[in-house]
Amino acid sequence: MTHLRYPSSKAEGDKAYQRFVQTATGLGREVIKASDADDIIFHIDCYVESKSFDVKGMKRISREGEVQDRYHWVEFKNINGEPGWLHGRATFIAFETQKSFIIVSRTKLIDALEHKVDHTAVSDPYKALYKSYSRNGRKDAITLVETDWLRQIAGKEIVC
Repeated sequence: MTHLRYPSSKAEGDKAYQRFVQTATGLGREVIKASDADDIIFHIDCYVESKSFDVKGMKRISREGEVQDRYHWVEFKNINGEPGWLHGRATFIAFETQKSFIIVSRTKLIDALEHKVDHTAVSDPYKALYKSYSRNGRKDAITLVETDWLRQIAGKEIVC
């Protein structure tokens, strides 16, 4: 599990989740934390008024890089080669930026990526924009997408 290998990634994800909860509750929404099983099996972090959300924090492009919000990673397959969070059961994916969360329907994201991603494999994360990238020693398949592109397909963006 990546969280054990890179503890800062887990801490950053937890921080993004807490920020999402604060933002949603600040807007008067009730947030219910998902069960551990929903989180692990179905990639659901929480429920907001009966809608399920998977919260994605800002990430580095490479492990050595800085956390940034110009690009986001999307996971087709996880590190074990099994379906990634894109194929979970969350209704929405909430992508964190410095000032907001971009809310994208997971199924709309799948449809949009179908026409956007060239599944040609690349070995350099900085060349993974709309390409298929797999980290060394893993069976994952991820792609880098532009945050501005996510805004174009988003249903909503909520300011923090």
